[in-house]
Amino acid sequence: IPVVTVTISDLALLAPGELAKGLETILNNANKLASSGGVVVVFDNVELIFAKYDGDESLKQVFRTTVQNARPSPAMMQDILGSHRSKHGQERILPRMLLIGLTKEERLLDPLIRTLFDETSELEIPTPDERAVILNACISLRRLRVVPSPTTGSSPATSNERDLHHELVQKVAGKCHGYLPADLDVLCSHAIRISQRTTAPHQQQEDHLYSDAQKQQQQAHQFLDVQHLLGAMQHVHVSALRQSTSAQKVDPVPWSSIGGLDQVKATLEESVIWLYKHQASFARLGITPSKGILLYGPPGTGKTMLAKAVATESEANFMAISIPDLIKGEVGESEKAVARIFRTASRCSPCVVFLDELEAMFGTRESSGGFGKQLISQLLLDIDDCGPGVVILAATNHPEMVDSSILRPGRLDRLVYVPPPTKPEREAILRILGQRTKFAPTVNLELISDRTNNYTGADLKALVRQAGLAALKASRNSIHQEDFDVALQDVKPSIDPFAALTASWRTFSIAKT
Repeated sequence: IPVVTVTISDLALLAPGELAKGLETILNNANKLASSGGVVVVFDNVELIFAKYDGDESLKQVFRTTVQNARPSPAMMQDILGSHRSKHGQERILPRMLLIGLTKEERLLDPLIRTLFDETSELEIPTPDERAVILNACISLRRLRVVPSPTTGSSPATSNERDLHHELVQKVAGKCHGYLPADLDVLCSHAIRISQRTTAPHQQQEDHLYSDAQKQQQQAHQFLDVQHLLGAMQHVHVSALRQSTSAQKVDPVPWSSIGGLDQVKATLEESVIWLYKHQASFARLGITPSKGILLYGPPGTGKTMLAKAVATESEANFMAISIPDLIKGEVGESEKAVARIFRTASRCSPCVVFLDELEAMFGTRESSGGFGKQLISQLLLDIDDCGPGVVILAATNHPEMVDSSILRPGRLDRLVYVPPPTKPEREAILRILGQRTKFAPTVNLELISDRTNNYTGADLKALVRQAGLAALKASRNSIHQEDFDVALQDVKPSIDPFAALTASWRTFSIAKT
């Protein structure tokens, strides 16, 4: 059976400036095929061809583009198909023509066009077993076989070549939480590029690391190091997350890149990372972990970085939610956006949902209007319904402005105070910053940490940047102590030492302990 694919670019090429005429041409040709044996017509990104416009600001661009190009209407399409009715019935279209519409955003589709499609099917995010099958297919189509890295020193569970391949594919697929088939295909492409960059220059030097069996396999069949597949995951942004939020792919943030805050790290390790790494132990003891954690404290103390580190250490997906992801112009769309975010997080679990500046999005009901109260109610509903693989991390500089219902047990019930760094912690932060910046041997980090009382991690980062500019002006190859002396005159602590004594986050901390 022939398949006719219809895209908005096809219509534009057939009849520039007249999309409706292009669609009429394609459908007439499809009807001829249907009369001679049958045809399948696939509308790819059908919402771009038949876009809905009802005042939503996000749809204006789509609507404007299609109108300028003589947008085809659903009624026009029904007329074209209706003119070719079967002689044996009153069906709107020929029985031998099957229409298939593909869309990523069903809400953008004109409701009238849905009458042409009798059934609706949603393609869910693949399960771990399904991901393994898809990933294996992507690898096999490239005539590759996955092998263990010769430098890891670990022994595989099986020595059989085929079983070893499937074991490693299953291992990688188990880490690809929320990946769609397209993401798995991109993963393979990135892994091949990594393999080509790293393996070819050192093939002769590392040849002795491979067994005779692996060398014979290499001659008859290309193989792919499992470490290259795992390393390629850093370059893949999960499509389901990208479509649900405006968040971009975040770089991995290990605990070692965050100076100090040992007590906060330990609390997050216990509350979040243990949940993902010791699920069987939680189930055995019948312990229900916290659904959410609130990080609060003065600005610049590293709350956002801590959230990214939690996602990195737990190997979970990370969704950073900002105000534009939630605030929509159409009535009811903001509540739908909240529900859509948590639905995506559940499908991509394990997943960390990060709500920064929580008080700006979900303030107290007394200070919120009707819109804010509805948004809070929707958030509470989704927190109560979210699955065990979803953990909510929120951050705020003003915890007293967050609605108390969000902080009740079973919701964001773990409150973690993120204080300004102490002197030893400031020195640790400076040492970490010194790993990325060239410090001269004369730099005295202990002296600098002693002179930076009330400086936050963000302040210290700004201090190093300013010292680097001073070194640049002095035409130095590295940052010297005198450059820090100059920078200290320009960069002041963001926390007022007097205001800090009566700050809301400090009194909130005392009230909750």
